[in-house]
Amino acid sequence: MRFWLGSCLIWMMSIHIFAQDLDVTKAQRITRSSGENIQGAWSPDSQMIAFQTNRNGSWDIYCYRMAEDTVFPLIVSSANVRNPEWFPDGKRLVFDSDTLGIDYLFVYDIDSKEVSPLFKRKIQCKEASFPPSPRQVYFTGFDKITQKWQIYSYDFIYDNLNQLTRYTENCIDPQVAPDGKHVVYYKSPTVFEGSSMPIINWYGDEVSVFDSLQAYDPSWDPAGLKVFFVSDRDDKKGELYSIWKNGTHLERLTFDSLEIKQPSVSPDGQYMLVSLVDSVGSHLVLINLDAQY
Repeated sequence: MRFWLGSCLIWMMSIHIFAQDLDVTKAQRITRSSGENIQGAWSPDSQMIAFQTNRNGSWDIYCYRMAEDTVFPLIVSSANVRNPEWFPDGKRLVFDSDTLGIDYLFVYDIDSKEVSPLFKRKIQCKEASFPPSPRQVYFTGFDKITQKWQIYSYDFIYDNLNQLTRYTENCIDPQVAPDGKHVVYYKSPTVFEGSSMPIINWYGDEVSVFDSLQAYDPSWDPAGLKVFFVSDRDDKKGELYSIWKNGTHLERLTFDSLEIKQPSVSPDGQYMLVSLVDSVGSHLVLINLDAQY
């Protein structure tokens, strides 16, 4: 494994795994319909979870409200609507849709229920992620030169679009750290498998890169000190891991036969949301971290 600190490249010949068992069997299931329920996104106040579901055939966005333990439809369309992400103000939801014939990012106002393009640029784009400030958004965009998905940012104040990666592999699923200064994503020969997991700063320079973890579905802890991710390095069904952003303290967190996807910790640090795969599809569950630790 190798990682960069600043401009210094460091090779790690071996990494000790600090194992800490996370019991997913104690998790609370919050989706009960058949089909796929995936891509859960926490609201900034940790009280709601937006997610995508194909329970009606095409992809729609539903929402789970913590206080009432209820699920309700949020954005239902004849087109596919996917990858919800909350605006930092908690009053709007960003998603991508193929309603224009290509993937493109839109914003949904919770109160007015109005939908509009997130910005006006000729680029295929999906998988938005925001820093604490609503000034910028990071996303996966299609680069016509490399013919691969790459990581981009857009500045709303200056109407400035920046391409942050230029690789021969797909660079997908950017996740902005709570400090707004770092972005983790994963590189893959295809969009269906994990490979290396780089961390870049806000203008695209690599801070560290983990290239032997077979990582995908990265997300930050609320303090921004470590990254959670899924990997099949030890189990072909995929298990949950974490690693500090400086490359230390690699931990395998689950030891079971359950296939886990898309871990995400609530902003208040109390719960972890994951998608579990079974014979009838995927369902979302909440792991109470206070009860486990």
